[in-house]
Amino acid sequence: MFWTDWGEQPKIERAEMDGSNRGIIIRQDIHWPNGLTIDYSAEKIYWTDAKLFYIAKANYDGSNRQKIFRTPMPSQCVLGHPFALTLYENKIYWTDWKTRGIHSTNKNSGTQCQMVWSNAYSPMNIHAFEPRRQLPRPGKFNFLLLLSGSSAKSYFIPCANKGHFMYFRESW
Repeated sequence: MFWTDWGEQPKIERAEMDGSNRGIIIRQDIHWPNGLTIDYSAEKIYWTDAKLFYIAKANYDGSNRQKIFRTPMPSQCVLGHPFALTLYENKIYWTDWKTRGIHSTNKNSGTQCQMVWSNAYSPMNIHAFEPRRQLPRPGKFNFLLLLSGSSAKSYFIPCANKGHFMYFRESW
C-alpha cells in the first residue's frame, strides 16, 4: 500500500498490507502530495503536488521519478489546485479545486491535456473502475487476506466482528 503525508516533512510512503516493511519512497521536491494512484500494469505510482503544481510518476520503490505534467506548460490545462487523480487506460484524470473541473492527459507524456468536466464545486475524489484494475482473485472468499512481505509467508485475516483478526504463517 502507498500513502501521502504533507505534514512537516512531506513524503510518500509504502508498506506491506499488514503494515510491515514501512518506508519512505519519495521525500525530495514534494510539498503538498494530494492525489495518489497506482498503475498496476506498469508497476508505477502517480501523484499530484498542489503546492509545486505538477503530476509525477515513479516506480513502486520511488526510483525512476519523472514529472509528466506541470504548470506552466504550453497547453490548455493548468494545475490550479490538483487534488485527486486516477488512471483509465492510457490517461490520467484529476480533479482541480481552482479550475473546478476534471482534467485528463496522457499518462506517459503529459500531452493531449483537456478539461473533461467543468463547473464542479470543489471536486474532491475520482476513481476509475475497469476490469483490468479489478482482477478477479482465485476462489470464493468472504474475508480480506492481507499478505505480509516476509519470506516466511505470513498472513493476516481480519474478522467481521469487533476488529479482531487471525494471523497465520505458512511455515514456522
